[in-house]
Amino acid sequence: PQFRQDRHASVGSGVRCLGDRWQQLRHGGPAGIATRLGTRREELGCNFVDTAEVYGDSEAILGEFLAGRRDRWRIATKYSGQRGGLLALAERQLRHLGTDTIDFYQIHWVPRGPDELLYEDLYRLKKSGKARSVGVSLYTENDIYFVLDHTLIDGFQVCFSLLDPYPFLAQLEKIRAARPGIIIRSSLKSGLLTGKFARDATFPDPNDQRHQWSRRQIAKTVETVDQFRFLEQEAGSLLLAAARYPLFYPE
Repeated sequence: PQFRQDRHASVGSGVRCLGDRWQQLRHGGPAGIATRLGTRREELGCNFVDTAEVYGDSEAILGEFLAGRRDRWRIATKYSGQRGGLLALAERQLRHLGTDTIDFYQIHWVPRGPDELLYEDLYRLKKSGKARSVGVSLYTENDIYFVLDHTLIDGFQVCFSLLDPYPFLAQLEKIRAARPGIIIRSSLKSGLLTGKFARDATFPDPNDQRHQWSRRQIAKTVETVDQFRFLEQEAGSLLLAAARYPLFYPE
């Protein structure tokens, strides 16, 4: 499958902030944020973007940015349980993104039980050519075990960082044997692994995911981050050390 052939071929990020109204205003409206953030990422060598309809207007904004440069970028997006079903949503997303095919189409969780019928929709989408590869965004060791043993997906997205080595490492041998394509998310732990936050940091913006974190959670996370400061000497910065950590694993 294409997604497996392109292993380690892409560097990119999520675009939740594109649908954030505060971010749009800060960068001069939807067109401004798409141009400023997208162009800068392209200059830095990024060629992959992960989005979803539940991220506000991000898909439509991204579609405007990708006009005329689609061949430079790989696109991943997701079905998040919207009414009308996966296939209907995918058609809408293709229109918003301004493309004929999505490089990696995911379900935003690991369907089980009655929801397992959704995998058939994924396979149909891939067979139609409207998705090159298909998979899921997952969260636990059992999720990895289930999708590798009981589905025909091409890959998955998983959280993996210095602070969150599991579930990836717990299923490393199984991953090595199955060789799925993998998208790593949250490698900087919501920015905390940049090393620039203190124990008393606050996140007042209600659109910031960290706004929901308690003071204790923030302080404890920063304390754990500080235990990795020894990596700065060799890497040059904690941010670089954290970003490189997942790349130590060829899987």
